Amino acid sequence: MMTKQQYENFHLHLPLIAAAWNSLPSATTGISPFEAEHGMKARSIADSLVENPTTEGMEASADDLATIATSARAFHKIAAQSMALAKVLSAEKLNSKGKSKHLYKVGDKVTFYRPPSEKEAKTAGRKAKHIMQHRGPAVITHELSPNHTTFRLKYKGRTYERNVINMTPYNSDETPHLYELTLDQTVTAGSFIAALDDDEDKLYHIAEVISVINEQIKVHYWGTTTNNIAQAKWGPLWFVQGTNKVSRIKPKTTNADKLKCTGTFSISNDKGNLVVLANVGITSGGKVNAKCRDILKEKGYTHHKTGVHNKTWQLKRRWLTPKGKTKCQTLMMRTKRTHNSDMTTVAKRKRKRK
Repeated sequence: MMTKQQYENFHLHLPLIAAAWNSLPSATTGISPFEAEHGMKARSIADSLVENPTTEGMEASADDLATIATSARAFHKIAAQSMALAKVLSAEKLNSKGKSKHLYKVGDKVTFYRPPSEKEAKTAGRKAKHIMQHRGPAVITHELSPNHTTFRLKYKGRTYERNVINMTPYNSDETPHLYELTLDQTVTAGSFIAALDDDEDKLYHIAEVISVINEQIKVHYWGTTTNNIAQAKWGPLWFVQGTNKVSRIKPKTTNADKLKCTGTFSISNDKGNLVVLANVGITSGGKVNAKCRDILKEKGYTHHKTGVHNKTWQLKRRWLTPKGKTKCQTLMMRTKRTHNSDMTTVAKRKRKRK
């Protein structure tokens, strides 16, 4: 599969590729695809430049008429091939009585034809025909025809009606990542990402990207105490000075920026990219937006919790040494609120209670 940059620039090279392909003779037929289609050799740019243009129209010769007839027969052949293909597809799915060869029943999982919308194509930066045309797994909820060929499907909370021609049994053991083509996975400074500690982890951290240099990114980790991801409010994490622990409370010191809980790691696919979702949407209230929550859930990931109760949070913090070596340190959440800069916060709470 082409990268986003390759796809965006592919149209610049396509005319040259097409011209070379259509004008060069085939080793099998001895003629070019253009000549096979139109009955005449393709003219090159050089041929067009040296040819003397006519001052007025010319009558069609017998050769010209024969060429037009050849082209008409070629288009007729293409139409016949399209009809034959449709018959083959029908024969693969239906028997001689017009009934489905595969007996679907209510509750079965299937993939079904649902081309991408204009919005999805625009988001992906690709033509709709270059994006996956089938979706799944959908679940059959009703049978709509007596010959078992039309069904009602439920997919992501929406209902679809499909004929067996546009359905296939769903046999995958994993949920497909349907959003990969329609999401911008480019990591940029100032954006938020969901990242893992290692390749086998299923719990992700939310982090703000501070910088991107080559394929190394520096991030500021955020955390939440809430189990329910839909209600979780995220906030930045800070080092507790002199320890290997972090807190959600910002230190009241002059060097607070130096105490940000940061990490540096590679986003190269060759070295194991830990970013499971780039450009995570964070609302003004500090919540992950619904679309990103659905994507992460579909991928099988859940979030780390920083709370004292039911907490899962720990972090394998990575950073680069001046010599370019990667070091790793395991960080833990602080469970007590009586350390250094938190003393002021605790005192304020006590005064409010009084």
